[in-house]
Amino acid sequence: MGSPSDLNLEIYLKKEKIGINLKNIVDEYIYELELVKKVKTSPTSFLFVFEYTEDIANIVEVDIFSAFVFIGTHQQPTVPGLWNKRPLEDQGGLVRRKYAPIYIDIDNRHIHFLIRIYHQTELYPDGGKLTRYLDDILITEQVNITGWRSKHKVINNNLIKSLATKVEFEKLNLAAGGTGITPFIRLLNYYQDIPVDINLVYCNRSVEEIMLKQLIDKFADINKRLKVTYLVSKKERECEGVIEGRISEEIVETKFVNTEEALCLFCGPPGFNDLMFEILQKFVAKAIVLSKLVKLRMAQPLLKGSVEDSNRSMSASIKAVGFLSKIVPILKMSQAWANKSVVSSTATMGTKKTGSVRLHNREEQIWRVLRPGRERETKHLRWRK
Repeated sequence: MGSPSDLNLEIYLKKEKIGINLKNIVDEYIYELELVKKVKTSPTSFLFVFEYTEDIANIVEVDIFSAFVFIGTHQQPTVPGLWNKRPLEDQGGLVRRKYAPIYIDIDNRHIHFLIRIYHQTELYPDGGKLTRYLDDILITEQVNITGWRSKHKVINNNLIKSLATKVEFEKLNLAAGGTGITPFIRLLNYYQDIPVDINLVYCNRSVEEIMLKQLIDKFADINKRLKVTYLVSKKERECEGVIEGRISEEIVETKFVNTEEALCLFCGPPGFNDLMFEILQKFVAKAIVLSKLVKLRMAQPLLKGSVEDSNRSMSASIKAVGFLSKIVPILKMSQAWANKSVVSSTATMGTKKTGSVRLHNREEQIWRVLRPGRERETKHLRWRK
C-alpha cells in the first residue's frame, strides 16, 4: 500500500480520452477487476486502481457520472443479528455498494476509485459493511462489479440530461460533501480547458479529511474559471483556501451564481443533500442532486417544479423499475428454456464468458425459474471461476 507521497497527480490532469455522451453498456452480468495499486490519500480514504481486460473495455469505459456496483461480503458482526447496533438485514453475507470512478485511463486499462474506509469505532463497532471488505483486498486480487445505469449524462459543454430532462446552462455551481466529491473529479477534468465558469464548495469535517485537495487546487491553477471554497466543520490548523463553517444559505448565496443560466449540482451524505435541497429551493438557478435525499425518500430528482410533483413522479418510477427488475430476469430465463439453452443469470462473466463467477466461497446461489407451461421450480446454479 502506498502513502500520499506516492500519489501521482499528473495522471489526473491529463484529459480523459473517453469523451462524453456515450452509449454505455449496462447488463446484469458480473465482471472482475484486478487491484494493481492502493494509495492512502487521507486518514480514512484510499485510491484504488483496478485493471480491466480488453474484452470488457466497452463495459468499463463509461462517461462522466457513471458508476459501478461493487459486490463483496461483510465480516461477522460484533453482536449477532446487529450491525452497528441496528438490525442486520442479512442477504447471505453479500453486500453491494455503488462507487463512481474518478478517472479512467484507457491506454493502460486502469480505472481509479476514491473510497473512504469506515473502520470500527466506539460509535460504529462494526464499521462499513463493504469498505472493510475492500480494505482487506490485496494487490493482484480481484473484486466483482456490475454496471449501473446513470440517470445523468453530460450531452455537450452546456447541456446535461437528468432523467428524461435536458438542462441547459452557462455556469456551474458544484457542492460536495465528503465522498460526494468523486463524481465531480471527472467533471473538473473534462472542463479544465472549456470556457464554463465553475464554482465549487467542498465540505468536510476537518482539513485532514479533504480528499484530493492538491489535485483540486491544480485544476484551479489550470482553469482560471474554476473557483474553489473548502469548508470544514472544525479547523484545527491553517490551510490555504480553507474556512471554518458549515454549508448554509449565506455560504451558497456568497459563493454560487444565482441566475437562470446557472445549474447547481450537489452530492454528499443524506443530511448534506437535504440541507442543500432546502437552500436551493429559494434559488432561481436550476439544481440536480446526484445522490440520495433521505427526507424526500427518492434518488436523483431533478429539482424542477414542486416537491410534491417530483415525489409523485419518482415514486411511480421507482415502482416501475422495481417491477421490471423482477420480471425481466424471469422473462429472459423463460425464453432461454424455450430455446433449450443453458439458463444462468451470469451466463457471460467478464473475460471468460463461461458460466458464472464464484462469490467468495459461496458455492451456490438459488434462483427461481419459471419454465413455459410448467410450474415454478427452484434451479440451483453453481458459482464458479
